[in-house]
Amino acid sequence: MFQVTVDKWEPLLNNLGHVCRKLKKYAEALDYHRQALVLIPQNASTYSAIGYIHSLMGNFENAVDYFHTALGLRRDDTFSVTMLGHCIEMYIGDSEAYIGNLK
Repeated sequence: MFQVTVDKWEPLLNNLGHVCRKLKKYAEALDYHRQALVLIPQNASTYSAIGYIHSLMGNFENAVDYFHTALGLRRDDTFSVTMLGHCIEMYIGDSEAYIGNLK
């Protein structure tokens, strides 16, 4: 009987996610990467890929969360470090300054 293991499905799903991202099918790409996370939940590359898609979609807050998770799993991931800094800058630029309670 032919048996496909998790070790074969996880990279396939991630690769499908990368292809969809390159085709700008971001929602579909996220679905593939999330399926890969179900199979191997501690893969820093998958979290980084999801963060990258969120950044492309302009969802910088979500991107920051995913890049933080990726770096928690692999601290030396230069792509995640670079993208995290970029997304934080973009997120801060998008949000309005807190004025506080001016009475």
